[in-house]
Parts: sequence; structure tokens; C-alpha cells
Amino acid sequence: MKICVATKSITAIILVASIAISSIAWCQEVNPSATVVPEGINDKFKDENLKVDEWIDRFEVESREVYAAREEVLSACDIMPGDRIADVGAGTGFYSRSFAKRTGESGWVYSIDVSSKFLQHIATQSTADGIENLTTALGTDVSIRLPPESVDLVFICDTYHHFESPQQSLSSIYRALKPNGRLVLIDFNRIPGVSREFLIGHVRAGKEVFRNEIVSAGFQFTDEVTIHGFKENYLLRFRKPVASPSPPSTSIADPRSSEDVAAAYPSGPLGEMVRLGETLVNETSSHPLTRSFVGNQLNCTSCHLEAGRHREAASFRGVAAAYPAYSPRESSVITLEDRIGNCFLRSQNGSRPALGSQVSVAIAAYITWLSRQTPIDMNPDAPLGPNRLTMIDVDSIESDYSRGKSLYESRCADCHLEDGSGSDEGPPVWGEQSFNDGAGLSKVPKMASWLKVAMPPGDADLTDQEAVDIAAFINSNARPKFQPQRTGEWKQDKSNGR
Repeated sequence: MKICVATKSITAIILVASIAISSIAWCQEVNPSATVVPEGINDKFKDENLKVDEWIDRFEVESREVYAAREEVLSACDIMPGDRIADVGAGTGFYSRSFAKRTGESGWVYSIDVSSKFLQHIATQSTADGIENLTTALGTDVSIRLPPESVDLVFICDTYHHFESPQQSLSSIYRALKPNGRLVLIDFNRIPGVSREFLIGHVRAGKEVFRNEIVSAGFQFTDEVTIHGFKENYLLRFRKPVASPSPPSTSIADPRSSEDVAAAYPSGPLGEMVRLGETLVNETSSHPLTRSFVGNQLNCTSCHLEAGRHREAASFRGVAAAYPAYSPRESSVITLEDRIGNCFLRSQNGSRPALGSQVSVAIAAYITWLSRQTPIDMNPDAPLGPNRLTMIDVDSIESDYSRGKSLYESRCADCHLEDGSGSDEGPPVWGEQSFNDGAGLSKVPKMASWLKVAMPPGDADLTDQEAVDIAAFINSNARPKFQPQRTGEWKQDKSNGR
């Protein structure tokens, strides 16, 4: 009996040892206790008092694997001239700047981060380095906020474990990638008993879990690339499957197309101001410089699609050449800065930034840059540029509320929600977080005409009747009242015409 017990004990010990050894690898893949992102993991990066220099000292040093091995990593990304690249979780931007140099003048880089301080640093440093093919964009916990099928490569370095809503973020990335677009992921191995204790507590899961999450989001796993300088990190490559052929998307902002006069921002202070203007157009409701002037969840690009580069949907192209212009609404001649201020007051249900302020000048500089080479043609009739919205003849079309409601529910509600409050996929179209009833889009003719050329994004296909019906339904719902007096400028407006 003793011999049997001893034998069983030895067998059990061997079995336990075998399980323990095999579990070193298994625990990297599945670790239920670490599948949740540590609470507040991104708070320090969102802090407006973030000291960027301290993070440069931590991120851009040879002792950090992903920095020391940057040339190998860049080679593994297979960057081609003309590639459009999203650096998600760009941090201090050293990879963003390298991407911009590799993709060349025909390419473009989007530096995405949840930290406005990091993005300000990237914009400043890029201008100082003479990099003109880079744009910063403030991401959210669930979205990288790029147009559908707009990039060839998404690069995520040491930040996927910071994603607070991985599946929603991956869905946003999937939409932004072109068919056959690449996703490169670098993150930390997480192996209990092998990895540093900090990584065990900081990184929520291991390589296999992360790989499976990405595959579950629709990506195809391609391979794992050996980077000789990596001891704690790994590099995985994925692709977005090629869908059935479809017409090219017109929603893709292409600042390097032959017709785009914003192809290369100037160097020096002017370039920095133009670049800031584009950032403010994209991040109006969240950027530290503009959010105090915004009373809802809309950004300029919510209406002026593709940051004003869309040729039909409230385009900024050539607009600056039309000013000063007579405005029937104000019964006076106004400047481009006046017009920008009015948008804050009406479309963003907020207050005007001061004329000559950094906000006003930056946005005006960006619009003016998009208007280069457009002949000056001051408009004596209305503040409208050469690429003005083409208006539908709504007088000849009878709107139908019920039909508009049905169309909205079937074609719009997925992005803008049934109550019009908006989502990550589409801005609020009515309610307290939408534009007020003094905005142009609150009028059915303007809304219908805009819908006709803008919706759905990249594949606008509404008939005139459908656009009018949807516009009638949207604008039948409640929205904020236009209250110019709350800005303290109404008396001034009446006296000086602004």
C-alpha cells in the first residue's frame, strides 16, 4: 500500500510539474485574472499638465526595445511610397516622423493618440523637422476617428494593451483600413514567471489572446516577424480581407492628390498655424483651445466633411477667395473670421472665439491654405465660395414625414441612433448635443441638399425625394434654440455688422 501511494504521489508530482511547465506558455495566452484593462491606465496621458519631455526621455532612448530596433521594425512594416499610415497610440511621435519620411511626398501619416499634449508635440516637432505630410488626430477610447478605407497601414506599438474598449477600437481600425490594408501590432509578452512583474500587472493578456481578438474583429493573421532586438516585445502582422470589388470611396481625404492645393504645408510659423487649424477643424469639441467655445458634440468636420476637403459637402476649397462678402443674414459685409465665429455660435451652439485669437486665425489660415490658387472673387450676394453646396429645388418636392422617419430608421439610425443623439459612427443630428435652430442645416432646403451629396459617407446615393423626406424628419425633432445674446456680443453684432 505504501509503495502504491508513493507511486501515485510521484505520478501526481510529475503530472503537476508537466502542467506547470506547459502553463508558462498557456498563461500568456489565457489569463482570466488579467483580461481587464487596469483602471485609469490612460488618465495620465489625458492630463492637460502632462510633461511631454519626461515621456520623450522614457520613449526615445536606446534602452527601450521598440526604439533601439526601429530600423528593423520599419522594415517589417513594408512601407511603400504613397502609403497612407495611421500611427495609433503615437505617443511622442518618433515612429510617425519616420513613417512620414519613408512614405514620401505622395504619402500621408495620421498620428492618433488620446493625449492632446502628445499631439501638440508631434505637430510642433514635425513642423520643425520640415515634415509636411503628417496630420494629428485626437482619438477616443473607442475610435481612431478616420474616414472609411482611408489608410493602407495601421501601426500599433506598445499601446494595444491600453485599449479600454478593444473590440470597438478594432472595429474603427477595420473600417479605416483599405481592403488588403495591413495592421502591424507590437506589444509585450506576458508570461508569468518569465516576464517582469510590472508587465504582469500592466498588460492585461498575452500574445495569443491579443491575436485572437484581432482575428475575431475580421482581420487575417499573416505572420509573426522576428525582430532581433526584441526580448520582451513581439511583432505580429495582419491584413484586412479583400472584399468584392466596389466603386472607390469618395470619402477618403487625399491631401496629396494632384488637385489638392493643401498638398504641402509651408515650413515655419505659418505651417504650424495651418496645421493647428486643421487639427482644430477635426477636434473642435475636444481640443483644449476650442472646447470652451463649443456647446455640443460637433466638430467642424461633422458638416465640412474630410476636414473641409470634400468637394461638395460644405467644402472649404476656395472659400477664402470669396471674402470679404456681403451676408444677408447679418445685413452687412463680413470677413472669413466673422464667418468662422458664426459657425461656433450656430452650428456648434457655443460662443465666438475672439477675432484675431489663435483659434480664429488658425482655422482661417487652414481654410485659406485650402483656397490657394483660387482667384479672388468677393461675393456681393452671399458668403459663399466657388464650391458651394448645390441646392435641391425643394419647392417642387413635397416632403413626407412618415417616409422620412422610415428612411432615417433604415439608413441613418445605425450611426446616428434612433433618438438622433449620435454615436462614434455619426454625430448628433438633433437634441441638446446637436446644432441649434439658427444653423443652416436646421432648414430643410440646406439639410436636404447636404444629405444629397454627403450621405452615406463615401457613397452618397439619396434621391432628391429621399433627401427631402429625411431632412424633414430630422428637422421636425427638437434642438437647442439660437441664443446669440448669451455670448455677450449681440449688441456689438448689431452695431458693427459681425
